[in-house]
Amino acid sequence: MTTPNPPPHAREAFSSAQEMAQEVIALFVEVVVERHRLLDADHPDTLSSQGLLAGVLESTGHTQDAIALHEVTLACRQRLLGADHPDTLSSPNDLARVLAATGAKDQAVALYRGTPAVCEEAFSRDQANSLASLNQAREQRKPWWRRVILR
Repeated sequence: MTTPNPPPHAREAFSSAQEMAQEVIALFVEVVVERHRLLDADHPDTLSSQGLLAGVLESTGHTQDAIALHEVTLACRQRLLGADHPDTLSSPNDLARVLAATGAKDQAVALYRGTPAVCEEAFSRDQANSLASLNQAREQRKPWWRRVILR
């Protein structure tokens, strides 16, 4: 059985979407390169841009590149900002989401489980940052768990 060819307008739309995705990636890469040059590779704004680029790579299907960049960003944030910094605490969830999407569920689960524990250690239970971080980690985990259970 052969797969039918999509109509020409669908091929054109797909091609146009691919071109736009490549342009977006190129713009994000340019921002990261400029921040490396102007601010330094270890500057928090550079790390934020790297995290955003990793998200763009993930959403455009470049999952292995996204994983690598999320790993680098997480390691830098842990080294520079410490394990209990709010930016560091969001990084494992970003990496876990991509890992889960690629089928690395055990690694993703370990990252998802670790974030609330670090939040509890980093902040007292009554601090707003602690509660917000715990809630964010739990909320980010919920949809992923539902997807795993439904598979």
